[in-house]
Amino acid sequence: MTGGVPRLGGLLVVHKPVGMTSHDVVAQVRRLTGIRQVGHAGTLDPDAEGILPVAVGSATRLLNWLELSPKVYEGVLALGTLTATGDAAGAAVGHSGPPWPTADQMRSAARWLTGRGWQIPPRVAAIKQGGMPQYLRVRRGEAVVPAPRRVEVINLEVEAEPDPRRFRFRAAVGPGLYVRALVRDWGFLVGQAAHVARLERVQVGRMGRGQAIALDALVASGSDWVRALLSPLPYLAIPVVEVGPRRAAEIRHGHIGPWGELWGRRGPVALVAAGEVLAVAEGPPWRYRAVLWTGR
Repeated sequence: MTGGVPRLGGLLVVHKPVGMTSHDVVAQVRRLTGIRQVGHAGTLDPDAEGILPVAVGSATRLLNWLELSPKVYEGVLALGTLTATGDAAGAAVGHSGPPWPTADQMRSAARWLTGRGWQIPPRVAAIKQGGMPQYLRVRRGEAVVPAPRRVEVINLEVEAEPDPRRFRFRAAVGPGLYVRALVRDWGFLVGQAAHVARLERVQVGRMGRGQAIALDALVASGSDWVRALLSPLPYLAIPVVEVGPRRAAEIRHGHIGPWGELWGRRGPVALVAAGEVLAVAEGPPWRYRAVLWTGR
């Protein structure tokens, strides 16, 4: 996509660096593109790096229908210290010592964590309680008791490091899971205090390293940022219905009806013409959930 801002916007698969919030990335993309309508999918902690899908322009209306699972992380688990945040940035709140578990013992414990179950999120998290993120309540000195949530660990692998207190891991997880809490619980299962020493998100749905661009490289590209923009079409989690020019014109004017293309279907579905997502419709009875087509 070149020659100016694409009419319908698109996705940037940004590699977020350590030390920035997901909101910081959105702010930089807004400054770079001059477009206010920018949003991200899937918050990434400041201490973590990796894949952050960012929608630009009208593509922000598709964030609810992107394929964002599984999320795959690679990182390092450190034994011996439990921190308030679950990562290396937090203050130590607990300690443990040798004997350290072996890689086989860590793998055995990982089997207990794999599958569907309940997880208590970290106290320092973006989850809202009473309309305010938990981490802000913690900063204000308020008592925060996170509610358990249903999560899924699809796959969990571990390898030993030269340091017997450290293990490399790779986790494929479903939505809503906190890797910091996963590592905390992993440590409990082997009788150790544990935290995340390093974390990188390497995949979100179908978006991975192959589609990603480093944030500093994106900023340095200047007006050529448009070249990094991807169509959201391959990354949708909902069925796609192709429509012709006549239907596209009706969508542009806000019309929708019992079209033949929709017979036998149930929404939501993406309505697409010439490789562009025009709208998301749900039914029957059919109604628009999001309209991207704005005309020229």
